[in-house]
Amino acid sequence: MSATAQHPLSVSFNTAEKLVKLALMKGLAVMLHGSPSSGKTAIGSKVAKEANLEPITFSLLDHEPTDICGLPDLRGEKATFKPFDTFPIEGDPLPEGKNGWLIMLDEFSSGGRAMQAAANKLLYERLIGSKSLHPNARVMAMGNLASDNAFVVGMPQHTKSRQAHLFVHQELDEWTDWALEADVDRTLIAYVQSKPSMLTKYDPDNIDVNYPCARTLEMCSDTIKGAPFERWMLPLVQGILGTGTGLEFYNFSKYSEQLPSLKQIIAAPDEVKIPDKQSYKFALAMIISDGINKENAPEIMKFIQRMSTDLQYFIFRAACKRDLTLIAVPTIREWASGISDKYSKKVA
Repeated sequence: MSATAQHPLSVSFNTAEKLVKLALMKGLAVMLHGSPSSGKTAIGSKVAKEANLEPITFSLLDHEPTDICGLPDLRGEKATFKPFDTFPIEGDPLPEGKNGWLIMLDEFSSGGRAMQAAANKLLYERLIGSKSLHPNARVMAMGNLASDNAFVVGMPQHTKSRQAHLFVHQELDEWTDWALEADVDRTLIAYVQSKPSMLTKYDPDNIDVNYPCARTLEMCSDTIKGAPFERWMLPLVQGILGTGTGLEFYNFSKYSEQLPSLKQIIAAPDEVKIPDKQSYKFALAMIISDGINKENAPEIMKFIQRMSTDLQYFIFRAACKRDLTLIAVPTIREWASGISDKYSKKVA
C-alpha cells in the first residue's frame, strides 16, 4: 500500500476531483499530494476538461525560476521582466472555444527552493514576473510524498499555510467503474479484481524494472487488447507491470482461456464447475458479465446464484456498465435487488 492511502486525510480519486473543483471555484491555491501514479495529473486534466479550460502542465523539475518570472528587459529608463508565452497574462485572448486555462504546477514538492519561491508568486500573488496572471486562469499544484522516498524538497511553513492540501489515492471500485467504461482489457480487469493490491503496488524500495498501478495497467491494456496475449509478448508486459506481476498476469490469462464458455454455462448451469481459486472465479465472472442478456439471463442466473455474494455483485455492476437496459429484465431486476441487499449487509 502506498504512503498516501495510509494518510489520515487521504481521499479517493473521485472525491479528490470534486474537492479540487470546489477549491478552484473558491479561488484557493490547492496542493494535491499523492504517491507516484496515484492520479494527480489525471485529476487536473479531468477538471480542466469538464470546466472547458485549456490545460497547461508545468513541471518544476524541468525548468528554472526565469521560466516563470521571465527575463530582464533593460529597455527604457527602468528594467522590468518580460515573461515567456508559457502562461497567459492579463490582456491575452482566451484560447479558441475555451473558458480559460488551468495551470498545473507538477512536481511542486520536488522543485528546489528557488523554483518553489517563483511558483509561489504565481500561486498566491497571481503574478508572472511583474505581469498579472490572466483573470480566467486557475492554478493548482501537485507533488509526491517524502514518505514514499520520492525526491522532495520540504516546503516552508509560510508556504504551506497559503495552500489547501489534499491527499489522493486509488480505490478499487472507482477504478473498476472507469476501466469498464474505458474498455480496458477484460482479463486485466478480472486480474485486478482478484488481487486488489495490483491497483497500486508502489513500493519505495522496489528494485524491479516497474510496478503495477493505474497508469501501467492502462498501458498494459493498450498493449494486449485486440489480440491474444502470446508468450513472445511477455517481456514487454513485464517491462510495463514488473517482472513478477507480468509473469503472474500472463499465467492468469492463459488459464482464463480454459475456463467454461458462456455456451457451456447456459447449457448446464447446475453442472458447470466453479473454479476453486478466487482469481479464476473473477475471470469467470468477467466472462458472464460480458455475455449475459435478456434472452439467456434465466439460465445464466442459475449458475450465478451458485457463486459468492462479492462475485455476484461484481457481475451485476459490470453487466450494467456494459448495458444499462439489463436492469429492466425482470429476472435480473429481481436478482439485483436481492444481491444489493445481501452485499450491503456483507460489507457493513
